[in-house]
Amino acid sequence: MPINPFAPGTPAPASAPPSTYADRAAYLHPRTRDYVLDDESEFARMPIVRQQMLLALTTRKGSCSVDPGAGIELPQKIGPNIDQDMRAAVERACAHITAAGRARITDVKTTPHMLGVKTVVSYQDLTIGVNDAVIF
Repeated sequence: MPINPFAPGTPAPASAPPSTYADRAAYLHPRTRDYVLDDESEFARMPIVRQQMLLALTTRKGSCSVDPGAGIELPQKIGPNIDQDMRAAVERACAHITAAGRARITDVKTTPHMLGVKTVVSYQDLTIGVNDAVIF
């Protein structure tokens, strides 16, 4: 006789309380943007706003086939106004996050680097009240 998978039964007791991943996103390595596995071969987790900020600031505008308008459009030239230009680019790229009240950009710092500029975007995650940063 076949087993009916929809029949009521006694649930097996869990060995540990279930973890809640509803408030976490899959962890993306900040440099490689690869998913990372934890010690139990599960996807490691990160705060949702951290993942959103990381993707908004490391995705070049026009490179996402699902949403070509997503990402950052970096200044074309490194000139005397690079600090202001980069801050404006960061604010445009993160507007959907900040307008929704999920994050507040607190600082954007640019420093000369071998291949251009290194940018550190400091922000406050308003959903969990933590200060964080994205470096690119």
